[in-house]
Amino acid sequence: MAQAADYEVGNGTGAAVRSAINSRFNALFTNHSGASDTNIGTKYPYMFWAHSDNAVNQLKIRNPGNNDWIPLRNLADGGVEGGNTLAFRSNGVARMTIDSTLANDQGGPSVLFKTTVNPFLTNNANNEGLQITQDGRINIGMNQRSAININRIGNDGNYIRFTRDGNATEVGNISVSSGTVSLVGAHLSRWSQLPGNADRVEILRGTVLSNLDEMCEWGVEFNDVLNRIKVSSDEGDVNVAGVFQSWDDDDQVYTKDFYCAMTGDFVIRVSQGVTVARGDLLMSAGDGTAKPQGDDIVRSKTIAKVTSTVVSETYADGSYCVPCVLMAC
Repeated sequence: MAQAADYEVGNGTGAAVRSAINSRFNALFTNHSGASDTNIGTKYPYMFWAHSDNAVNQLKIRNPGNNDWIPLRNLADGGVEGGNTLAFRSNGVARMTIDSTLANDQGGPSVLFKTTVNPFLTNNANNEGLQITQDGRINIGMNQRSAININRIGNDGNYIRFTRDGNATEVGNISVSSGTVSLVGAHLSRWSQLPGNADRVEILRGTVLSNLDEMCEWGVEFNDVLNRIKVSSDEGDVNVAGVFQSWDDDDQVYTKDFYCAMTGDFVIRVSQGVTVARGDLLMSAGDGTAKPQGDDIVRSKTIAKVTSTVVSETYADGSYCVPCVLMAC
């Protein structure tokens, strides 16, 4: 460690002057290294200090106002250091910022391009940009332009692959073939709520649901398309909405929402003792399960077509699920 009280060398004997000069050169060449800056008696704008305290270990530069230090690099591994925010500028304009001060409702500590706020939670065109949060979420806001552009070059294949829990087995994808884009391994679903926005109850996956003349409500949010749903209680119900998929556990505010699977590949629940065959058209049995409708004509009461008789799950009441193509809308 080497620090000097100031840069001035007073008059004295040759040895004293030489010693004073050497100590100041030593401080200069070691960037005034030390666990504190106490012994740097006089500080100057833009001077360096190697803050060698083990808890800090940073190379710092004095700010223009000469009242604080700005961290630059880590002394142990050379990593770039900053304060609460670290800005990267081009032509004087901040193009990217690493911000550790954003609250959790703004995404938390993040890398931000162009914007300084979560671009997913703004309607201000000046806040368009990209945010990558420390937990891996990407938020994009784009003013009057497409937010994501994907170009696959050379051949047909996947644009996006989906897996779960680190398993390399693909559960779905978005792919292109001869100019046609396909969503694979998916179905169409929608949000809904129980009558009167009732609390959660156990509803078995694949249970048949029925539409109501009652709209979903989410505070002051405008909604003129999503109605509430109940478990179907009418045999041959023409108001079938789809089948129960799962409760929505991703929303921490509105906790009574669930997903209704409506169109595409899914499973449907059949009552114990009811036999179905591949190709059967199904309708509501009136108790939340489905049963064959008795003919092969798609009607307003038709909810699904059986694609396999392989049972994917059997419940405690004896009802079971089979694969189907939903056609409830």
